[in-house]
Amino acid sequence: MFTSVDNLALDEGESTVNRVHELLADSSLSLEDLLSAVVSTIIAAVPSIKSRNIFRVVCEQAVTGRLDDEALRVADLLSAHDLKDPDTAYVVYSLLLQLSEKCPNAVRRLDSHEWLAHLAHALIAQPMPGRTEQIASQLLCKVCDNRELSLSELEIFQHDFLASLCALIEQTRDKILDHNHSYIRAVVAIHDQFAQKFAARAVVVNPVLQILEERIDNSKTFTENFVLLFNRAEARGLRLKMVEFLDNVLANPSTRNLFYTNDLGVILDVVLRETRNVDADDETLHQKYIFLLPLLINLPGSSWPPQCRRQVEKLLVEIRDGPFVRPNTRHAAGRALMGRTRKNSE
Repeated sequence: MFTSVDNLALDEGESTVNRVHELLADSSLSLEDLLSAVVSTIIAAVPSIKSRNIFRVVCEQAVTGRLDDEALRVADLLSAHDLKDPDTAYVVYSLLLQLSEKCPNAVRRLDSHEWLAHLAHALIAQPMPGRTEQIASQLLCKVCDNRELSLSELEIFQHDFLASLCALIEQTRDKILDHNHSYIRAVVAIHDQFAQKFAARAVVVNPVLQILEERIDNSKTFTENFVLLFNRAEARGLRLKMVEFLDNVLANPSTRNLFYTNDLGVILDVVLRETRNVDADDETLHQKYIFLLPLLINLPGSSWPPQCRRQVEKLLVEIRDGPFVRPNTRHAAGRALMGRTRKNSE
């Protein structure tokens, strides 16, 4: 009887977890020796574990016990690894990603310019990306989520890198959707870093917007899958970044035609839904959704049916006149009713 590939991967995953648990239970090992042994054990199993879910479970189990207790030191040690070997890079990135789920501050240790540059290079190094590139993009998003990058670090994400990343999104249209979404999240996360840095300098153009302007007729996959992500996003941080991204793209004359008419219809439906459903205590997110409504409904060149405009007006009036709405949110709805967007309300 033949054993399926999935069963072989499952068996190898289980045996790898057992070997890792044995290492974690060995109190005679120093932290450095323990981590080195764990990394070596997982690297040896990489060729046999084809399932990304099983590999993720292996890495989840690895960052327990002492490796979890001393997460910051473990992050330092992992970031010092030589990542030239692709299997080593895959394991180190995966362990850091799982470590960051338990200890978000762990990714703050990845603060050297060289390390961030290596991560960015890993993301776009291959013409047809695979598992390492996907993990690199997820880890890059974690870094962006947990600390503000310096101007020198942001220089890593300039024209050539961003152009390659956007091209990668289009090239992976027919590949695994999770991979494609990882790259889109990376674009959104990098845009957010630039937006924060340039918030007080309106004359400085966000490099992400510059690339999208250049690729305005070559971003079909990006826009379609961005809308899918926007519709399904649950994490508050991601929702904030995506709303900010839309605000900047649609307010910029050079990029406001990035999305197709059908995409804009879905975006409006999502914004209406989330404006109704967002936690009233989350004023920041609520107001960002509110200010997207006039931006969408008054977008130059758009031709919304009358019922869409009525829906928007009805919702904004309900918020403005609602008895339990906070004053700042009520004021935002009133401004939006007058056609004011976030940028011309600041």
